[in-house]
Amino acid sequence: MKNLTEGKEGKVILQFAIPMLIGSVFQQLYNVVDSMVVGNYLGKEALSAVGASFPVFLH
Repeated sequence: MKNLTEGKEGKVILQFAIPMLIGSVFQQLYNVVDSMVVGNYLGKEALSAVGASFPVFLH
């Protein structure tokens, strides 16, 4: 386990943040593809249901 209290602050923060940034990119990509698939194949009502239920999954 890496000690986050030693070393250059900028480098340590960047090494800590990169995995979270990559995870956020993949999550956004999933949301875009999900919206495209649902919107194109299931219709506007289904797309609005996906958008309305998304905040429920965050908690």
